[in-house]
Amino acid sequence: LDVFDLEPKPVSRIQNENRCQPETMTQEPDYLRQRLVGPAQTECFQVWKTSWKGTLRRSVENFAIGIILQGKCQLVDNLGTTETPQPFDRIVIPKGIEQLSLFCDGSAELLECFAPGAHPEKEMLST
Repeated sequence: LDVFDLEPKPVSRIQNENRCQPETMTQEPDYLRQRLVGPAQTECFQVWKTSWKGTLRRSVENFAIGIILQGKCQLVDNLGTTETPQPFDRIVIPKGIEQLSLFCDGSAELLECFAPGAHPEKEMLST
């Protein structure tokens, strides 16, 4: 067990040394997009969070696995496919759909995990 540091540490030190700080990538009155884990932490994947109110349209440049964190919403792709995920449902966002519209009553949050080499910063958002 000598490889483990079992000394107690204050919560502030743990958060400062071990927690990724969100990086705001896009912020508008009705939506916020943050990178939670990016290339600075690992080259293996990226994790982004999008929070919005009402309707949000976005381009899709990358494959992603998404989790609805909060809110009831409806997702419609440019082919007309509609999904109505509930909080904590997992969804697949395929690269080939070009655009995704997200409709919700009130506010919602979507967590997305991207594969290596993805460039979510190139995806365009609009209300």
